[in-house]
This record gives sequence, structure tokens and C-alpha cells, in this order.
Amino acid sequence: MDKADIFPWLVEYNLRTLDRLVHDSHTNRLDGEGRIIFQRQPIKEMHENELCKGFLLFVNGESLRTGITEGQVKIGDRAPVFEPFDGISDLFRIIESQLSKDGCYVADLVNEYVARTPELNNAPVSLPPGFTLLDKIPADFLVYNGNSLSQEAVDDLHHVELGGKTRQAIRIPCAFPNTDAYQVKRTGYTPLGMGKVTHFTNKGLTEELFFQYVQMGFDVPYALEGINEDHGIIAVHRTYEMNPETGRVRKTGEYAVDPRSITDRVSLLPEAPLKRTPHIIPVLTPFLLPGVRDQVAAGYGL
Repeated sequence: MDKADIFPWLVEYNLRTLDRLVHDSHTNRLDGEGRIIFQRQPIKEMHENELCKGFLLFVNGESLRTGITEGQVKIGDRAPVFEPFDGISDLFRIIESQLSKDGCYVADLVNEYVARTPELNNAPVSLPPGFTLLDKIPADFLVYNGNSLSQEAVDDLHHVELGGKTRQAIRIPCAFPNTDAYQVKRTGYTPLGMGKVTHFTNKGLTEELFFQYVQMGFDVPYALEGINEDHGIIAVHRTYEMNPETGRVRKTGEYAVDPRSITDRVSLLPEAPLKRTPHIIPVLTPFLLPGVRDQVAAGYGL
């Protein structure tokens, strides 16, 4: 099995949730400003989206599974029961069949075993000396405009508001070699109110993808079907690395992407302006807004 398949599948899972909220005529979950509504109120940033099911998935070889069975990272007296799976499709089938509102899964990709567990130890003894949790996430991890805050304000916000599952997602990969953590978050991000998909390694946040409601225009390719012809929803994929000079993660890329193929992308960073190249026009039926494909193609001179 290949770890590279995990993140795209989680994006696809979150896309299906968004599609249900946008297109289900019985729920009518989006208001005219592109905000998900629950109990007549928009879901705010840093608030739980009760309409979604989130989960945390740790991917590793044998070391994390052994650590759990030997009591190094599990919590409670009952060890989780590992069951075999046959390939990545079967792994995803097992996870989706067991999802409640929030869950934690551990997958041994080498021997193909997976288990669900309520939680793991948030302070494993194998954490490296000098480990600092807040260095592993960017300033705008919890709130979209986080970069406008001072570093002190950001650290205070993360210290108070960062959830237990996300803390596990950051710590466990640093405590066990070759471990990746993937999370579908229920906490709203951007005014849309959908949770993001995140991927952590021992270097901290490596990538994330979130959905954003936007005003349509020349610089908004890959728009999913939205509310009307003037607005739409895009998927934004951000990539990160550890900055050796500061010891904190830094952004290396930000892209509007086709969520069904995140390698089809256009940079949103100001230092990398949009290019007028044909390959950025994807086939997203039935997700493209009516006429958007023609508008974007015309703007790019295709």
C-alpha cells in the first residue's frame, strides 16, 4: 500500500460531505452568503460542524501497532482490536462503516491491520527532547486570517483552542518513526464552515485542503457548483515544510485545485501569478458552475 493514496481519499470523502450539504434539497444547508447553516445559525470558525463526521487516522508500519498493544500509547485497560484489511479500498470501507461523530484509527500498512480506538496517549514517552507542539502548525491553522495576528496572539489562541485529536495528530508522528497522521476535522474553517483535511509527519503539518466560498472571477479556476452564477466554492490545497532557521513550519505552496485530482492546480500565491496554460481546465462535471468552464477558458485565451 502507498501512503500517497491516503490524503486524496480523505479529500474525496470531505468532498462527498460538502456535495451532500450543498445539493440536498431537503436540508438547504447553505445560505445566500455561502455559509453552512445548522439550527438556523451559520457555523463559525473554530466551532464544531455537527453535520459532518470527522476522524483521525494514523498510518505506520508495525511500530505504532506494537506500541499500542504494549501499552505505550493506548489509554485505558482495553487494547484496541486490530483486524485485517485487503488493500486500500478495503481499509476505507472499514473506516467508513465504523464512523461515528469522531473517531481515531491506527493502520499498519505493512501487514495490513487496522483498529479503532477512542483515543491515544497525548504525551507519549518517546517524544524527542525539546519537542514544541505549536511550532508544528502555521499561524492561520485555526482561523483563516491568523497571519494578521501577532505571534504571541497566535500561540495563545492555539494553546487554548487546539483540540485533543489535533494535538495527537501532531505528537504521535514525532514519537513513532515513519508515522503519518491524517485528519478530517469537524471544526469550521473559513466562513463556509466546513472542516479541513490535514496531514502531519514528524516535521509538523505537511499539507492541508479546505473548501472556500468565493466571488467568481478570472482568478478562480476549479470552481465547484455553488449558489448562483456569481459565486462558487473552491478547494484550496496548501503545502508546508519545516523552516530550519526558525524551527517552525512555513508555507511552500497554496493552490486552487481539482479536489478529485489535487495535482491539477493553479497557484494562489502572489509571487506565482496565474498562468494562461490549457492544462488548468479540468473536467469536473457535474461540479462546475454553469458557464464557468467557458468563462475561465475565455479568460485564459483557450
